[in-house]
Amino acid sequence: MSAQTLFVIDDDADLGAAVREELEAYDFVVRSFTQAQEALNSISKVGPAAVIVDRWLPEMSGDAFIAAARAAGHRVPIVLMSGDGKLERGRFDDGVVLLPKPFDIERLLSAVRTAIATVDGRASE
Repeated sequence: MSAQTLFVIDDDADLGAAVREELEAYDFVVRSFTQAQEALNSISKVGPAAVIVDRWLPEMSGDAFIAAARAAGHRVPIVLMSGDGKLERGRFDDGVVLLPKPFDIERLLSAVRTAIATVDGRASE
């Protein structure tokens, strides 16, 4: 089985790099972005297994990223991160899982797997 590619979008380059390193230790291929639009433009080319995006980005919020991805027809699973304390755990929308910051690698992996399973489960319907 080949490694799954994940996108990580966070304007905090250090956090993006730390998340990338953690996920690469679990045999994911990870592409980090600090600009949501750049990641959105790359979805069709790369076909990531999931996207991990911060909710509060300067040029395009995570919510706007999700809306743009869905409007473009991308059913990619998404993990929406936020440190604002207003996120509730669980499913947010079709293929979107919420992940409050701070989090550990186990919670991140669980959120990614849940998001992927949600979209994969609906793909056969």
